[in-house]
Amino acid sequence: MKRELFRRIVSLVLAITVMISSTNTVLAVDKVSEYEYKSVNQKSEANPMVRNWVSPNTSIDLYPTLESYVGLSQKFYVTTRSDSTSGALFLYLYSPSGKLVSKDWIIGDNESTYWTVTLPSSGTWKLHVVAQGTNADVLVGARWQPK
Repeated sequence: MKRELFRRIVSLVLAITVMISSTNTVLAVDKVSEYEYKSVNQKSEANPMVRNWVSPNTSIDLYPTLESYVGLSQKFYVTTRSDSTSGALFLYLYSPSGKLVSKDWIIGDNESTYWTVTLPSSGTWKLHVVAQGTNADVLVGARWQPK
């Protein structure tokens, strides 16, 4: 009985250790209202918004910077503006060490969305944006949540 209890406790401790040691796990996606987007982007110069245009059926890279932060997770905001009436943007977020941390991130034209990333490291990140099926240029903006 004691041996079985000991094994279960060790298994639980190992599971918690693995969970804590795995970094940059994407947790959730939520829609952001235009009002919330504007207020978030006017709060601080820390973690500035980076923007660039992506042409139909091409790709671009953006390089948002994450300064130090407090907590276990951080929100990553993306916004798009366009006259396009179709298509989608596929987003691939890479950590400063080059590890892919996004999974199935997709955003449409004229949307603002954020994803929660667990234990992101500070530094310059890479957001690879692929436009598919769009019929006009799309302005893409990305940033980490301001302090």
